[in-house]
Amino acid sequence: MGYIRLLLAISVFQGHAWAIFPPRVYEFAGGVVSVRLFYMISGFLIALVFHSKYNCAKSFYKSRLLRLLPVYQIILVLSICVSVLSLVIKKDPFLLGYFSGYQGFLNPFEIIILSVPQLTTLGLDLYGFIGIDQNGLFLAKQTWKHVNGYQFLVVPQAWTLGLECWFYLLAPFVIRSKKSLIILILFSFFLELLISASLDFSNDDPWNRRFFLSELKYFLFGALSFQIKSLITVDSNKCKFAILASVIAAISLIDNATTQSYSIFVYLLFFLSLPSLLSVSSFLPFDRIIGDLSYPFYLSHWLILHAVENKIAPSLGSPKALSLLYTIILSIALVLLVERKIDKLRSRYAKH
Repeated sequence: MGYIRLLLAISVFQGHAWAIFPPRVYEFAGGVVSVRLFYMISGFLIALVFHSKYNCAKSFYKSRLLRLLPVYQIILVLSICVSVLSLVIKKDPFLLGYFSGYQGFLNPFEIIILSVPQLTTLGLDLYGFIGIDQNGLFLAKQTWKHVNGYQFLVVPQAWTLGLECWFYLLAPFVIRSKKSLIILILFSFFLELLISASLDFSNDDPWNRRFFLSELKYFLFGALSFQIKSLITVDSNKCKFAILASVIAAISLIDNATTQSYSIFVYLLFFLSLPSLLSVSSFLPFDRIIGDLSYPFYLSHWLILHAVENKIAPSLGSPKALSLLYTIILSIALVLLVERKIDKLRSRYAKH
């Protein structure tokens, strides 16, 4: 599923790029749907690897840490270093702007709360529930009513990894049971409906896409797709390629959709197509390297976009195109120099 994963990552890039370099451009799937489709892929692949590679939860957790943390922490450190250099040379705090601007309102303990958890990915989703004003931190019911913890994230898009971490913690206990998956999917739907009925601002962040228990169903649908793969996988290679083309077309048309029902259709199509998409990947050239690029691409694109915006990296009159190119080059370097070596360590935790 490498090509689809990279397409989704580029959709997120497009959504962030036009806000920095207007005018708005075509976003393919857009940020919200792309992230949720990533969740479904994650659920499917975690069900696959847990079924085939791991004897126990401990080995699984160690492997996941090695998968998530090294690239994230490299991007985090690089972002901090560039920001410090920018502050020293240009008097511009760059991606540390909110820490710089609000340091007078925050006591040392509050600064620790906002900074130390960023060393890992666990809990980054909860930053959307933190509000900041002249009196310090408080529990925010609506993210965008206030300056919020999300704006203090040095790698802001990594909040989605916080949601993934909660799923990884839960996965070993439910991933093998169709009954457990279905029960939790129904619970997640029920909770979303309950929030919608109870909160007038349920369509606002953090509730509409950053609350783990209501977003959990997307991970679980991916895992359920793996569990019922024998029922929804087609045998014909021609049909598999037709499914791939249909999914890419459906994803690419989301930006033109005018109703939410189209997104629901895409989620359902994706759920039914995941086994075939995995199967057809083996026939696609360079699918693995393309897929491997998606994670570092997703994590590094925010840094690159803002580096180009702030003239830390040259734009040569084409800031969006150059930002895309820089992000791809950095992603390739991270895959070859970091992820390939980390994969050898992760293989130690797989069962033999």
